[in-house]
Amino acid sequence: MLRLIFLLTICGFLGLFFISPTGFDHILAWACLFVMYGLITMALSRPHAIRFGHYSYINLEVLFLFLSYVIFFLPYQMTIIGVSDTYSIQKFRVTYPEGSNRALIVSTISMLSFCFGLRLVPRPFPKQSHPLFTQINSVTVVVVIVLLLLLMTAFVTFGGLSFFSGEYVRRTQVGTLGSQLLSVTTLVAMIASAIFVLQLVSGSLRKGGLLCGSLAIGWATSLLILGDRNHLLLVALPVIAGVAFYRRNIGLAGLALMMVLTWNLYVVVEFARKQDTRGLATLFAATLTEREDTPIWESSLTNSTTVTRVGINAVPTQFNFGYGKYLAIGASGVVPFLRGQIWGNDPFAGSSSINTYLLNGPNASWGVGTTLVADVYMDFGIIGVPVSFLLLGAFGGWVTRRAILYPERLEVQALLLVTTALFAQLPRYSLGLPIRYIVWTLLIFWGCRILARLIRSITDPPASRTSSAHPAE
Repeated sequence: MLRLIFLLTICGFLGLFFISPTGFDHILAWACLFVMYGLITMALSRPHAIRFGHYSYINLEVLFLFLSYVIFFLPYQMTIIGVSDTYSIQKFRVTYPEGSNRALIVSTISMLSFCFGLRLVPRPFPKQSHPLFTQINSVTVVVVIVLLLLLMTAFVTFGGLSFFSGEYVRRTQVGTLGSQLLSVTTLVAMIASAIFVLQLVSGSLRKGGLLCGSLAIGWATSLLILGDRNHLLLVALPVIAGVAFYRRNIGLAGLALMMVLTWNLYVVVEFARKQDTRGLATLFAATLTEREDTPIWESSLTNSTTVTRVGINAVPTQFNFGYGKYLAIGASGVVPFLRGQIWGNDPFAGSSSINTYLLNGPNASWGVGTTLVADVYMDFGIIGVPVSFLLLGAFGGWVTRRAILYPERLEVQALLLVTTALFAQLPRYSLGLPIRYIVWTLLIFWGCRILARLIRSITDPPASRTSSAHPAE
């Protein structure tokens, strides 16, 4: 019955998309908000249980919906009730208010499809008898440590230190090599964080896991000084999710506390990175400085609200659909520097390029980025939105299901923690980001498994393997 309700609601909003007027209709907006509040309530009504007896409201569905609500719905809610005006607080030359109805409808379809896809994958109940993390591949731990050390060294060697000098600059203003190294190093640091917390909560923290945690903290501190809040949260969230899934029952109060602390960290880092000097002392001073902090619905997060409006409003009237081009370009980034070789210097090689052109002009000095909703719509059109978000939700359900079924496998649990961190930040990124990060994660795990078998074949003679397989009578 629930699946039928999801399907009918998605179809209803698809029809509404084609007949909705331009502008901002309050009745239509209330309908979209009502659906979003219903989805959040539904997510909070069934906390995740990955380990028997441990329930948590901190999970990939709740975190995904929370950030989506903040950037796709909250500014409109505040405008409706008269608390704020989302069209007057933007720093862009245009705000595209005429695209509000369509942006809300597409966002609602996206959230419905994501939650529908998540529920298409049955979630089993964890069994009490299942052991936790008994299969720990030491080769994986060593490879992650070595990789992270090499990447951090390469980041410093190839000009990464320049990121920390002067005022904060966006990644689009730095070299391609530095940007690539920043992304890959962050991903490996996420895996290191996951390994550390998994060993910690299982009570079997070893030297390798401790070193993984130390290196991840070092990289997170660098990101904190750099002012890169999004990548900092990507490294920190696996630890938070690991504690929530396997050690502590996190209720609604714990979820609310995490949200408040995260927002305060977000504000402090934004304030500190505008200062002339960088460092932990600057961050500490920022926490003590009296600031006139703007509320979350008037913060820089609302830039993503405008970006979503402009993307949906500009396609296909000003730009054609990508027809999968933007996803292909993003996915080709799995191999570093391959995108430039295949696609060349296309000025509109992604939805973020189009958004920047429309909002900041052809000579923009910084990029406005994109959002998941805008990126999918601009690439695949309105029909591609429910399909893409349904598949995305189904993938999240599949990762969660595997983690429940195989609690003894550290790699399976690490993939869940990495995916949870990605989904928590995904609404502000393009669809190509999770593909790159997930593929990199799987390649690391598969490579470590092959390497472990190779080492075992060398260190374990065939005779001993045969004798162990056929013991004497």
